[in-house]
Amino acid sequence: MESILQQLYEGKISPAEQYRPRTEEHREAVERILKSRGEFARALKETDQALYEKFLRIMEEDDLSFETGEMFIDGFKLGARMMLEIMNS
Repeated sequence: MESILQQLYEGKISPAEQYRPRTEEHREAVERILKSRGEFARALKETDQALYEKFLRIMEEDDLSFETGEMFIDGFKLGARMMLEIMNS
C-alpha cells in the first residue's frame, strides 16, 4: 500500500476533487436546487441580461463559500491522517 504522503506528492489524492454529498437526501436537494436555479436563470436571461449576470456572480460566490468549507474540513482530516502515518512509521 502506497503511503498517504506518496499519494499526495504524485497527485493521487486531491481533496478538492474528492468532495461528494454525504447523504442521498443532500444529493437530491442539490439536484433540485440546481434544476430550479437553471430554470430561473434561463427565464431571467430572456428578460434582463444585466440582472442575469449579477445573479450568476452571486451564485458563484455562494458555491465557493460552501465548497471552501468542505475542502478545509477534508484537508484537515487528510493532514491528521498524514500525522498518524508519520507517527507510526
